[in-house]
Amino acid sequence: MKEVSVFNICSTWLEGLQWSTKMCLENAGISIDYILVLWQPSDEVLEWVKQNKKDNWYIKIYESDPKLTDMENLRSCFNIGFSHGFLHNNWCCGINTDMAFGKDFIKNLYKFRDEKSILNCRQIEPSNSIHEIKDFGIPGENFREEDFLIYCQSISQDKCISEEEWGRRCDSTPHLIH
Repeated sequence: MKEVSVFNICSTWLEGLQWSTKMCLENAGISIDYILVLWQPSDEVLEWVKQNKKDNWYIKIYESDPKLTDMENLRSCFNIGFSHGFLHNNWCCGINTDMAFGKDFIKNLYKFRDEKSILNCRQIEPSNSIHEIKDFGIPGENFREEDFLIYCQSISQDKCISEEEWGRRCDSTPHLIH
């Protein structure tokens, strides 16, 4: 049994799934269980998953509920990811196909785990955000991964920063939950 489950939500963006899966698994820093919540997945996504699935990957298919909005259906995918993740481990982290991850991102979150806290990474957005703004390109397309990893190293701190220290709420993803 691993210590952490990480789930990723995807529907049809194969390039994003391939890229985020690679980034996540290469940069987690510890061994994880990997859960794919596939929301009305394309045949192309299903085929890639079938060809690349590893022993520690778990696949959950979600069909949209027509009574729900897109945002409510997305929340349902998160609920499935967390529910399934907690079947395997006591700690769970949700990610998306448009995210990049610094080295050892899960290892670092796990190092500061606390059953009474939700730990999250520093979120960087390309534009229009309450989070730090820095454009590294589009994940899976023209993303400048080396520049991103160098920047992550330059801002990395070996400590957990509270919202009070940060000066605003910390509600970014990925986040680690017990």
